[in-house]
Amino acid sequence: MSKFNNLSFLTQAGKEKNTHKLIFIGISVMLLGIMSILSQDAGISGDEYFHVDHAESVWNFYKSMGKDKAALYNDHTLHLYGQSLDNLVHIFNELFGIDNIYDSRHFFNSVVGWLLILFTGLTAASLFGWQAGYIALLLMFFSPRILGHSFNNLKDIPFAASYSFTLYFLVRFIKSLPNVGFKTYLPIVLGMAWAISLRIGGIILIPYFVMLVGLYYISEKGFLKPDNIKKGSKQLVLVGLASLAAYFLGLILWPFGLVSPIKNPLLTLSKMTNYQMNLNQLFEGVIQNSQDLPWYYGLKYIAISSPIIVGFGFVAFLAFLFVKKADKKKYLSYYILFFAFAFPLAYTIYQNSNLYGGWRHLLWVYGPLVALSSGGLAYLAGNKTKWLSYAGIALLVAGLYKPFIHTIKNHPHQYVYYNQLVGGVNGAYGKYEMDYYYHGIRECADFLKENIIADQKITIASDHARIAKDFLKDETAVTIAYSRYHEKNKKEWDYAIWTNTHIHPAQLNNNQWPPSGTLHKVMVDTVCIAAVVKRVSYADIKGFQAMRKNKFDEAEKYFHEFLELYPNAEEIWEGLGIIYKLQQKNDLALEKINKAIELNPGQLSSYVHQAEVLNNLKRYREALVAADKALSLNPTISEGSYQKGLAYKNLNNPGEAVRAFQDAINTNNQYYKAYHAIGEVLTSYRKYNEAIDIYSQVLRSRENDLKSQIGIAKCYHLMNNNEKCIELIKKLPRGTANHIDVMKLQCRLAIQYNDLKRAADLIKRLERNEPDSETYVIKALYAARQNQIEPGLSYLQLAIDMDAANREAIDILNRLSQATKNGNNTLKTDKPNQQQSIMFAQPKRKQTNPLRQKP
Repeated sequence: MSKFNNLSFLTQAGKEKNTHKLIFIGISVMLLGIMSILSQDAGISGDEYFHVDHAESVWNFYKSMGKDKAALYNDHTLHLYGQSLDNLVHIFNELFGIDNIYDSRHFFNSVVGWLLILFTGLTAASLFGWQAGYIALLLMFFSPRILGHSFNNLKDIPFAASYSFTLYFLVRFIKSLPNVGFKTYLPIVLGMAWAISLRIGGIILIPYFVMLVGLYYISEKGFLKPDNIKKGSKQLVLVGLASLAAYFLGLILWPFGLVSPIKNPLLTLSKMTNYQMNLNQLFEGVIQNSQDLPWYYGLKYIAISSPIIVGFGFVAFLAFLFVKKADKKKYLSYYILFFAFAFPLAYTIYQNSNLYGGWRHLLWVYGPLVALSSGGLAYLAGNKTKWLSYAGIALLVAGLYKPFIHTIKNHPHQYVYYNQLVGGVNGAYGKYEMDYYYHGIRECADFLKENIIADQKITIASDHARIAKDFLKDETAVTIAYSRYHEKNKKEWDYAIWTNTHIHPAQLNNNQWPPSGTLHKVMVDTVCIAAVVKRVSYADIKGFQAMRKNKFDEAEKYFHEFLELYPNAEEIWEGLGIIYKLQQKNDLALEKINKAIELNPGQLSSYVHQAEVLNNLKRYREALVAADKALSLNPTISEGSYQKGLAYKNLNNPGEAVRAFQDAINTNNQYYKAYHAIGEVLTSYRKYNEAIDIYSQVLRSRENDLKSQIGIAKCYHLMNNNEKCIELIKKLPRGTANHIDVMKLQCRLAIQYNDLKRAADLIKRLERNEPDSETYVIKALYAARQNQIEPGLSYLQLAIDMDAANREAIDILNRLSQATKNGNNTLKTDKPNQQQSIMFAQPKRKQTNPLRQKP
């Protein structure tokens, strides 16, 4: 009877196991059908078309047998990606004449996304049983970020799938040790090759493989015995050969890697580890540059945008480790899964990797986390203690409820998801990114086709014109125009499709989004992630058009007309500020620009204009703050660095000034006024040869740059090399004699040669222009040449009042004041080669001015 009871128990256990396995299979098949169907509703992702274009280049590379080399370099660094799924789908579309390439791409990506879910489930089932397996399937499917990206992210989802695929077979490999056959190695080789074919980071699986085998043999009793060392060494050799095969197999669909299998992958690994990308991200309620995001960015995003139940399950797994004993192979499998989740996260934190767009770059680490979490939840749900089992089932149902509702309610925008830790999507609004991948554009385009477009000629603006253009490609009367949201008033359009990405939280939270004129809203819960907008008035664009033609009164009239309809239009307030700035009404300009910033604290251009106006008002420290704010929003904005340099220059901080001007050049090597500014700083500090070198750099790319030509000539004059100075002046293009800087230099030479009549004539002509600091220095030199010391001192003081950083004026004033105190009207200097040494000598007889000689 006892034996019979035991046999009954085994039979019952077997039936239960088969039931769970059948549930697993049923859910798997159902998910494949659901995902492939749902994928057809998805929009085009934000960078999908880049990959489409590159896939065509890859196809051309192979069709031409390597003669077409466009795939070996790409402006968007796509040549550094293997992107094998993009390439294979493109080849499929080409061979079978598929017209709707994006629907095809989304179908195949949904299948790969399903594979990610499937192999995560299989991994859980392999370690914890089939119940854990189908719990993992459900956790993955109802992780909205995973599901949403499975529709149209052919870069991150395939990599995550290849990672989980390989991890599953590594777990199987552990079970087979030490008797491992070819069939066990083969899928691991294919998995690693698949990962490498997508991105070079897939080689991380090779050290995983080596580590796993090493740990297994090290943990063996008597592992230092010759026999064990021999077995371990043999296994490591096989692992090495398998890894080598996977590496080269992974390069087959990657032209850049294929043409130089060692050098180019190493170069790619170096570049991708320190990938440079400056994208503004809304994180924790603050717009931050992606390179300045806090170290915990990726970790926090996983925590706040994954179902909370996954975290509870992982905690249950940790408890399960202490309660339920397992053999060495199980513990090794747990370790490799935990390491596969934790190590990449730790490495990105250590490397300060440039992450953005939530945690899409880290989707690949989620599978092993869910596998472990499923083990913990299965331990609770399948526990023999009834109350614990019921509690586990209740926890699972409750934990999946909100993700389930979100998935059903918000299709096809499931990826816009946040959990209860931040109050869901509604609580995260204005604090974290929403539709950063532009999925909402499809629904907006459909609304326009169904309700607005009727063979009428209209222009539709969008912050992602390429996506909008694809969805409206059959509308021949429609013109698609690109416009950033914060530049909408400057562009011509009749209707617009906007997403709420890159909009400042102040506008999101103060009812400025969606904007006036909204006809249709794309909603996730109660949050508008995209909108169709009709232009409320054309007065705004007319105002900017008038402003560009310097018709300031007309522009001002249009701007005020628009503000009556839409008083919160920050671009219009900024436009008014620019008008007043151009008319040198700086106080009024500052008032309007400050209003623009109040309405949109993220308006980059407003901070740049604010810095310029503050510099004009000689409020240099405030100008520094404004310039730094602009640079915090975009470190590559050259004008921000330039205005920062001007502020430092006027605060008598030449070192920081030159650094800021150099930053402007580093971000735009054709930003010539920054070169000029450096030249002026160096000249003012008598570093004439260095100034000449800077000006010469400009002339190498712009040989007729008048500012640089005059700057070099002035340096030679100040070094008392007047022959060279005059030679350069004579080489200036015709028609430049009346240029103000040319007249200044000619006046200096006239004073130098005591040609006072010529100097007086040039000064009169200079006085027709707005007075500046250098003009007063020249008038001081003219007065001092005639021994009119008091007027000379007055002019120098005016020069300094106008430009506190005018080193020439300061130096001459100090020397002349000292000479006057000593009762001597002649200014001496220790540097006879400096121009100032002869400026205040006793009047001499007029010399022949070479510029007045007839050729």
